[in-house]
Amino acid sequence: MRDAVALLLLDYADRGDAADLARAEALARMAAPRGARTQGSLWPFYAVAKAGGNTLADGETLLGPTRELLSKSGRRATTTSFARLVVDLFTRAAAVGSPDTYTEALTGASALFGARVRKDGTRLMVLPGGGAAEKASLADHAEVLEAAVMSWETSGSAPAREVVSRLAHELLRNFWDGESGRLRVPATDAVGLPPAVDPLLNARAALALWRAGEATGETFLVGRSRRILDKVLDEAVSYPVSAPAGALAAALMFEPPVRMVLFGDPASPEMIVMRRTCFSVFEPRRVILNLDPVTDQARIDALGLTGAAAPALYLERAGRLSGPIVDPSAVAGAVRSFRSVDESGEASPESRR
Repeated sequence: MRDAVALLLLDYADRGDAADLARAEALARMAAPRGARTQGSLWPFYAVAKAGGNTLADGETLLGPTRELLSKSGRRATTTSFARLVVDLFTRAAAVGSPDTYTEALTGASALFGARVRKDGTRLMVLPGGGAAEKASLADHAEVLEAAVMSWETSGSAPAREVVSRLAHELLRNFWDGESGRLRVPATDAVGLPPAVDPLLNARAALALWRAGEATGETFLVGRSRRILDKVLDEAVSYPVSAPAGALAAALMFEPPVRMVLFGDPASPEMIVMRRTCFSVFEPRRVILNLDPVTDQARIDALGLTGAAAPALYLERAGRLSGPIVDPSAVAGAVRSFRSVDESGEASPESRR
């Protein structure tokens, strides 16, 4: 259901049709947990609220059970469900925007990594949790990687970026099948599930790898993620269960992203405020890059930011670069204006309405 809601929100961002937002809101409520003790993902509520929908109260009403589950997840939950709870908290932080919501999300991420990620030399091993699983599944790896990317986007710390990189390479080390050009879904992970689980997990993992590659600047990860999706896309869209995941991944990965480039000392107060503002802006195509002038010179040169002013935010898409943005209150408007101009430099039909 997350994939379908995310696809509708992407359509809303691209087309500006309020009907897409209304459909996303209705779908989020259809997927709502039934009963106070039955917890489903709160991501749709907070993602729709971030886009301007009226679902924030729905998410907040069900937040208590989420916190209760999170407090027990270190021992009882599957790794996939634990990571999804953390992703829910990051999405809540984006929708609510208060400092305490970011603190709670980062604390949850720390608990997840402490309980389900183990260092082994240069590797970061994802551990299973809940049930009798002996090894972490592809879903476990993909969900932990998504939580790690969000942690990097909202913290900007070099260690967080390293965690993203190592987890992405660990996913490929465990599941990449060079002969088929896609990710292997072990039989133990697919037992009792329909055939659609294979393309579904491949599409979701490919998108997680793509986001990791964009966030860290590793072109290898971006290329490998696209190769995976190329191999599974036709199969994914042939099943109703996996079609939204395949369509969402294709729509995001095969179009230029809106890169929100935070240029400056990641630990400075100005960058912290600007980074959280960027994370809260509704732009489904955005990726957040934290670039430190001291350590990230190669990527700064590649983006054409050599000699640029810092601290500042720059927007980049398909080689087109904005001027510096230094006022957090101007970010949302700058993103809308940047998105409304196509590659020819002309205003899009949506911006002229």
